[in-house]
Amino acid sequence: LNDSLLFGPGMAEPHYDAFPTLDRIARIISGYDNDIRIEGYTDNLPVKGARFPSNWELSAARAASVVRFMVNEGVAPDRLSAVGFGESRPVARNDTEVGRRKNRRVAILVSATDPSATSSFR
Repeated sequence: LNDSLLFGPGMAEPHYDAFPTLDRIARIISGYDNDIRIEGYTDNLPVKGARFPSNWELSAARAASVVRFMVNEGVAPDRLSAVGFGESRPVARNDTEVGRRKNRRVAILVSATDPSATSSFR
């Protein structure tokens, strides 16, 4: 899910406009037992402001806010985890705005393996 769908620049709380999309996802995944990992990512531009000292903290906070939303929508908390990767795993180049926009994202990974497996996301 792109940054522009979920978050304002440098923000970790989802836009109200993203709630219907997140709600649909929560309804779908709440019916299964699979583990779910929410991953947050950023571009390589330095974070401005005092709330998040680095892109790592911003990406982790974004992932955590999506986890919190999912829990509030009925997804079992013991199935969820939040991970922040900051700028370390870009999917596009960071030298253009289009590339940076693609790198500012949250990924929702649903494990295909037994929920009791400890390494289900490898």
